[in-house]
Amino acid sequence: MSHRKQKLNIPTDWEIKRNEFYDIDPFDNSSADDKGVLIYIQEDMLWLKKGNYNIDLGWCGGDDLKNEKTGFCIHLYRGDNWNKCELLEKFKTKNKKDVVDKLNILIKSTDSGDL
Repeated sequence: MSHRKQKLNIPTDWEIKRNEFYDIDPFDNSSADDKGVLIYIQEDMLWLKKGNYNIDLGWCGGDDLKNEKTGFCIHLYRGDNWNKCELLEKFKTKNKKDVVDKLNILIKSTDSGDL
């Protein structure tokens, strides 16, 4: 495995609580073992925090890419406790580029106060 972390535009005032989001796409020609370790078992890939706002990225559904429930899932929520928070937005896709774009949009929206 020689994959790098996914490049993201994360401002310095955001806290990176966890980052296991690698530059690997479920549809590229990387090995099944790499995808298994770096995507399919990563329920908690990325967790960003700024003040009371949290962005959480994970993978759901295993390796069955034909299953509609399988894919990257982003949650933007407000609060310090996942079980007692206000869900502001949920986004799901199998497309890694869409995930990167959505993460950057959510960061900018949070920073600008558009939520």
